[in-house]
Formats: sequence, C-alpha cells, structure tokens
Amino acid sequence: MTDATTPGTAIDGTPCACGSGLRRPRCCGLDAAAQADPAGYAALDPLAEAMRKARSEGRHREAERQALALLDLAPLHREGLRLLFEIRRGERRMAAAEALAARLAA
Repeated sequence: MTDATTPGTAIDGTPCACGSGLRRPRCCGLDAAAQADPAGYAALDPLAEAMRKARSEGRHREAERQALALLDLAPLHREGLRLLFEIRRGERRMAAAEALAARLAA
C-alpha cells in the first residue's frame, strides 16, 4: 500500500505505542509542521458531524471509529482530538489521554 501524498512510499500502519488507537505517524510520531492548514478541514465536516451525532446518540464505539477516521485524515482536528481524549480518559487509558491532551494544548 502506498501513501497518497508521496507516490511510492509505504503507509506506516504501526499503532501508536501510547494506545490512542491512531497510527503512530498520526499520533506521537506526527510531524505537525508537515500537516495541512486546519482552515481546510471544512471538507471533513460530514465526518465530524457523523462523529458528533454518534456521540450524542450514545453510540460511543461508532463515535470512536468516526474520530479515528477523522484524525487519520486530519491529525490536528481539535474536535476529533477532544472526543478521542474524552473516550480514552473514560477508559482510563491515561498514556493515550495524556498524549491526546498534549496535542490539544499545542
């Protein structure tokens, strides 16, 4: 499998060691300087809305799946980070929650 942003490069599917559920390059291994401008995240509004709706309806695993998909596309999406942080904190997965909180604070 190749990365769509760099032709011919393999996608690193290694799960992040912090336990967030994200791929390592989209979590603790993220190069924030190389990420797209968050102003362009409007294209992801339908995915963010699906995430919000699932959460408000109590479908927490679906909300988690939507957040993980959203953050795989836009690793700095604040709402996705916040929701995943809340989920991981609620699960008492503190290493993951702390890593996500640090990204939110940055």
